[in-house]
Amino acid sequence: MLDPNGLDRAVQRNRGAAFLRFRTIPDLHSILSDGPAVLFRADDLEIPLTPGELGRLAARTLTPAEYTALGTRFGMFFDIHEDCYDPETGESIQPRRGPDPGAN
Repeated sequence: MLDPNGLDRAVQRNRGAAFLRFRTIPDLHSILSDGPAVLFRADDLEIPLTPGELGRLAARTLTPAEYTALGTRFGMFFDIHEDCYDPETGESIQPRRGPDPGAN
């Protein structure tokens, strides 16, 4: 379990490696890829994501397709707001150091 500051520290210190060590929850699947998932909670949202997808969300390095899928399903929320991603293209405009966007 990490709070928002803990997520930031994990991205900055570990370049995303900490996320890849998270244990997934049995029978929980990512809404983006259907892979084994952990649960991301923020405000009133609960989003199942793979550890790699969570790392990219925290690092602000989601792919345009991932950004669009989250925005379509949940609307705008802090982690994908327009200061971090171009709302037209879904491209990251404020990436942090973090995991490779291609990692699961």
